[in-house]
Amino acid sequence: MIDPLEMQVSVWAIYTACFLLVCLSVFVITLVWHSRRLNADCLEKDEAIHTVRNLDLETGIPNQQAFISQVDLKCGQSNGTGTTALFVIGCSSPVNSVHEGVCQADRFLSAVSPILLPLLRRWDNAPLIARGRTGCFLCLLHLHPNHQIGSVSEDILSEIKDYVGMKYEDSMLRPAIGIALCEQDGGDPSELISRAQLAFEEAVDVRHEDYSVFHPSLVTPQIRRETIAKNIGHAVEHKLIRPHFQPCFDARSGRVFGLEAFARWHHPKLGWITPPEFLPCVRTSMLHADLDISVLDQACADMCRLSQQVPVTINLSKETILNDDLALIVERVLSVYGLKPQQLVFDIGEGAIEAAGSRSIQTLRGLQGLGTKLCLDGFGWGGARSFRNLSVIDWDMVKFDPELISQALEDIPTRTLVNGLMKATSDIGITPLAKNVETAEQRDFLLEVGVFHAQGFLYCGPLAFEELDKIFDELDALGGVAALA
Repeated sequence: MIDPLEMQVSVWAIYTACFLLVCLSVFVITLVWHSRRLNADCLEKDEAIHTVRNLDLETGIPNQQAFISQVDLKCGQSNGTGTTALFVIGCSSPVNSVHEGVCQADRFLSAVSPILLPLLRRWDNAPLIARGRTGCFLCLLHLHPNHQIGSVSEDILSEIKDYVGMKYEDSMLRPAIGIALCEQDGGDPSELISRAQLAFEEAVDVRHEDYSVFHPSLVTPQIRRETIAKNIGHAVEHKLIRPHFQPCFDARSGRVFGLEAFARWHHPKLGWITPPEFLPCVRTSMLHADLDISVLDQACADMCRLSQQVPVTINLSKETILNDDLALIVERVLSVYGLKPQQLVFDIGEGAIEAAGSRSIQTLRGLQGLGTKLCLDGFGWGGARSFRNLSVIDWDMVKFDPELISQALEDIPTRTLVNGLMKATSDIGITPLAKNVETAEQRDFLLEVGVFHAQGFLYCGPLAFEELDKIFDELDALGGVAALA
């Protein structure tokens, strides 16, 4: 028989268990609800952050940061036909303060944003648009080959002028467009925007034209310097800085007896960049040795394809002649291209010898051990030290300091000194050379003192490799190309 007390305890135990189970269920349900609510809040905050980060709240279109992340994708969608261009669309107006100008730009952007996307779809079904940081629209369009940039710009301006004129009847806002062509691989989006912005600024400044296409002359000196500094490493690494070759002539016969390789850089946006512009960046980036080896490698590759085999001179910097492995590098390059050692002449300036010190002598002797020739450049630059530099190694050639030659034309004492120097170098078996010969007077003086080998613009400037064979063919017909010694 069941004890009533035991039954009562059992019932209470069951009630207690059910109560605890209900409490636990409520707790779990409450925990899940709060967790979901928290996740929803996080998603809402993420969306808000994304909106703030990628959208312009005033116009409702993407901002510049979002635009930059999409440029490569947009350029990659082009099928190789037509033109992809960035249009910077903004306005200019007669304002008396920065604040007033910002207000006018905001009015313009707010007014034009509703019609911009439908307008641009006339030429591109999926244009990429954004609000730039400078208060302009950024519009990336892929244009059909039949669409000309000029006519597209004029149509866009006409539509915007009509719309803004209706919305603000008394407005002095003048729409303007700056255009920059996009590279096939997209390039650097920030640089693309900078170029289009420069073109826009020109359109604003030039009153007779409301649009402008970027051209290299728009780049200010500061921007040019910054672009050179930014791209110098890439240019050296990918051999975008190419050797151009200046022939060296026998002033008596006009025969070519050698070439000197000079570094030349053609930038796709800045045009030709002169050595005085990019060499300081090479120096600050510590790329002198890399550039020298790159020019050496490219020059040897070119020599293999040249119809006439003549020695080529390569300039070496202080950093390069301090490289203990230089002889091994040169030996490898000669082996790769199948060139003879006597086809290479290395030109080392007195300044580089002075800066490198005695450590470089072993490196230079290693080059001579391969059979290559050495030329001391700028002889006379160091005064009495020039004779010490001349004695530290058995030089094959010396190039005299052009300033010394110019001064010799002005006064008799310097002329006498130069005459003695020329004779002294010849007597010890060193071939004297002259560079930067630009006048017949200089040529005649050099012949008078016994310097028969010269180069300079009087004869010929540096030439791209593709021009060499033509020059050689013309000279060869006149017996003007010297055989390899």
